[in-house]
Amino acid sequence: MLERFFQRRSSKSTPAEDRASFEKLNSISPLINEPDEHQDEPALSINGQLREERAFLCREAVLDRDQRVAGYEFMLHRSLTQRVKLQTSAIARLYDIALIAHMLAVGIDRLLGKRMAFIPLFALESLNDKGIDDLSAAHCVLSFDFELFRATPFEDVRARITDLRQRGFRICAVFDGRFELADLEVYQQVDFLAIDLSRPTDTDIASPIGAILGERPAIQLLAKNIVLHEEFNAVYDSAALSQQVQYFQGPFVTSREPWEDKPIEASKLRIIELLNKVKQEVDSTAIADTLRRDPVLLYKLLRFVNSPLTGLRAKVETPEQAVMVIGRDKLYGWLSLLLFVSGEDLGEEFALLDNALIRARFMEQIGKPSLGEAQSTTLFLTGIFSLLDVLLKQPMHRALGYLNLPQDVVDALLHDSGPCFAYLQLAIACENATPKELAALAGPLTLTEQDVNREHIEAIVWANRFEDE
Repeated sequence: MLERFFQRRSSKSTPAEDRASFEKLNSISPLINEPDEHQDEPALSINGQLREERAFLCREAVLDRDQRVAGYEFMLHRSLTQRVKLQTSAIARLYDIALIAHMLAVGIDRLLGKRMAFIPLFALESLNDKGIDDLSAAHCVLSFDFELFRATPFEDVRARITDLRQRGFRICAVFDGRFELADLEVYQQVDFLAIDLSRPTDTDIASPIGAILGERPAIQLLAKNIVLHEEFNAVYDSAALSQQVQYFQGPFVTSREPWEDKPIEASKLRIIELLNKVKQEVDSTAIADTLRRDPVLLYKLLRFVNSPLTGLRAKVETPEQAVMVIGRDKLYGWLSLLLFVSGEDLGEEFALLDNALIRARFMEQIGKPSLGEAQSTTLFLTGIFSLLDVLLKQPMHRALGYLNLPQDVVDALLHDSGPCFAYLQLAIACENATPKELAALAGPLTLTEQDVNREHIEAIVWANRFEDE
C-alpha cells in the first residue's frame, strides 16, 4: 500500500494560458480589486459584487490514531484544487489568497474549537500574504508540496517560516518521493510530513521517509487521500516506516463498501429497540424500565441530556425524568446520536458521528425556514441517518428496516424523494461538490451561496461544541 504514491508534475505555460487559467479560477472564486489606503497596490478579495460570495468552502476530516477528529483540511473545493496544482505559480497564488480570505471570513477561531485546520497552499509566495497573520496561529497548519521548496531557495522563506512557527503556526510538507541531504534545512522547520496515497510511484518511499525521520524524529506523519477502509487499515498497521502514522485524512470515513453479512452489535440493537418504542408511543414507564436495564446506555443518555447544549435548567437524574423533561421527539434525537457511540469501534464511530452531526444540523437549520418548525426534527433525523448504512455496515434498505422512521426520512434515504431529499443532497454536496453543482442544488430551494456557506460553517461549529461536551 505504501508503495502507491507519487508522480512528479511540472508544466510551463504562456501568458495567454495564464490568463485563461485565471478566468477559470475567477469564475469559481471571484477576485476583485479593493483599494487599500495603506498599500501601494490594490488588495485582492474573494468577495464579488457587494457581498456576493461564490467560493464554497469544503472540508475533509483529519483523524488521529484513536480515529477521533483532530482537525479538518479545508479547500475551496476538490476539483478546483486539483486543477490549481497543474497551473502556474501566479494562478496558485490567486487560489491561496482566496482560500485564506475565505478562512478569515468564516471565523476560523470559532470554527475549530480545539481542532487543527490544515490549509493546503500552492505557492510559497503566499507565506507573505497579510491574511495569514490574521489566522489563528494555534490552530493552523500551512501545507506545501515539497516540490515548491526545491524550486525556491530556502533562504527566501526561512525567516518568514521561522517567525510563523515561533508564533504557533505549524508547517506540513507533502512528501514528493525522494530525500536529499540538502532537504534537511527545510525539514528542520517542518512539523508534519504528509504522504499522499493518490500519487502513484514505482519507487521505495519507506527508505527516504525513514532517513527524514532519523534526522528529524519530531515530525509527525499524516496519510492523505485514503479512499477505502482497507487502505486505512494497511496504513494504520504498517510496519514499513520507522514510526507510526499519527494522522489520517480522506473520504474513507464515509465510504460504502461490500460489507460482510454479520449481525449488528447488541448495544446498537438495544438502542434501536428503544428508538422504535419511542416512535410507537409505548408507555413512558416501559421506556424508562428499558433504559434502567442498561446502565451504560442510561449513563450516556443522561450525560448527553445534561450537557450545556440542551439548555436545561435542572439536572436530569433518572430515566423517567429524561422522558418527561425533554419529551419524546428530543429523546428520539438523543438516542439516534447514541447509536454512533455505543459500539466496539468507538474511534470510527466518533468520526462518523462528526460527519452525521454536521449534515443533520445543516439540514435542520437551512430547511426550517421553508419547511417549517414541524419538519425540523425530520430534517435532522434524515441527516443523522444518512450514514446509518456505514454505521451498521449494512445496505441502506436493510439498515432502515430495523427502525420505524418517519416516511419522509425513508423517502429521502431510500427513494431519493420527498421534502427532505433536496436538503440532504445539499448537505452532502457541501463536502465535495463544485460550486456549479452546489448552485444547481441551492437555486431551486431559493438559497444563495452565502446562505449555504453560513449554515455549513455554523453546523461545523455546533457539531464541534457537541462533541467537546
